[in-house]
Amino acid sequence: MMVPTFDERASTLTKSLLADAERVPRRRPNDRTTTGSWKAVTAFAATVIVISGAIVGVSIALRSASVAPPAPARPAARPAADWKSIHLLGVAGGLSGVACLKSGYCVAFDQGGDLFTSADPGGGANAWVPWVNDVVPPCCRKSGASALPSDGGIKVFTTPAVGVSCAVDPTRCVVVGQSGDVATTLPQANGALGTLRIDGLGSPDSGHLSIAGISCDLAVCFIVGGFTGQIPGLPAATNAGYVATYTETGANGGSVGGTELPGASALTAVSCPSRSFCVAADGSGDVLTSTVPGGTASGWTITHAVLPAANSISAISCPTVTFCAAITRQGDVVTSTDPTGRASAWRVTRLDGTTSLDSISCLARDFCIVGGPAGAVFVSHDPLGGSSAWVQMRVTVQSADAIVGVSCPNTSFCVGVDGGDDVHVYTNPNG
Repeated sequence: MMVPTFDERASTLTKSLLADAERVPRRRPNDRTTTGSWKAVTAFAATVIVISGAIVGVSIALRSASVAPPAPARPAARPAADWKSIHLLGVAGGLSGVACLKSGYCVAFDQGGDLFTSADPGGGANAWVPWVNDVVPPCCRKSGASALPSDGGIKVFTTPAVGVSCAVDPTRCVVVGQSGDVATTLPQANGALGTLRIDGLGSPDSGHLSIAGISCDLAVCFIVGGFTGQIPGLPAATNAGYVATYTETGANGGSVGGTELPGASALTAVSCPSRSFCVAADGSGDVLTSTVPGGTASGWTITHAVLPAANSISAISCPTVTFCAAITRQGDVVTSTDPTGRASAWRVTRLDGTTSLDSISCLARDFCIVGGPAGAVFVSHDPLGGSSAWVQMRVTVQSADAIVGVSCPNTSFCVGVDGGDDVHVYTNPNG
């Protein structure tokens, strides 16, 4: 409730005193005498003097009284108190991605090819188990703690890990490396890698393969990137998008099949809400969709020039086949309720025009979180509602690193990683 101003309080008191004056008894017409009119004048003058004195007294009292301090302004965003920051040891080159299961099991990775897993992400540094130091050849498989070398860990990839995807059921996560190696993890009670299986995609034909992202649905994963080299049937070396399918086949590993997409440049991101629908993006501002993502190149439809090439999509999240949200290299969120439609089906919303956004996680059409610069995230319960529908918050006031990876299994639990050595865990039972 707002505190009345001085003028408002003085006006209220004046009206009260005048009302009291109106109640002064008056003579009836038949009571008049020769001195009645003078008496009336005298009474009126006295009343005016009393009222004037009262007003002056109130004025002095009100002006000398201390003014109530204004109510503090509400913060523009949720405070960082809901976020807990955890510093991890053994990080090589900075953390670069994270994904979590609904159970709370999370897998993070860094630029050096190391994995960090936790069954209790908010439990402190000791709750995150690093696998570092040694190299596991792509041919081999390690299982459980008994396979650990004497120095205490495993360096999973010889090149940086570039993506991780955690399926809903069964509970597992799959990590892919830049060169195409795939590691499958199953959570254990202590947060360690229950099973670490590595399979190599291999470079198709004669050329170079660079992987950028992965999206899994149950036992099937779709891996995207770029291929530079000689494609059979084409006269010269080409640069093309590349899609690979990785299918779990049990304890013996997985099967891999891939295809080049000559009509697209190197793919930068992919999200598959089901094994029969995927949405991907390339470095030229195009969006690609497929209802048979494990098939041939003809099964992919390319929508060209959704964005300018300089502002192409760097990450995408499609929780359903009718809603996708993506982020760009220049700080935009791009949304669509018709991912298979034309370029006009995608709406661009500017969140931060000074730097690239780095990560995105959407649970549904009514909840998305985006990782931003300097320890900031943007949260929206209406991602289609324009820039005003996004609220910015800082996960920690000390962080100067961008939130390069974020994963939210539900609206009350999110995990983000920055480009340094810190994991940031959000917990709020009210969502």
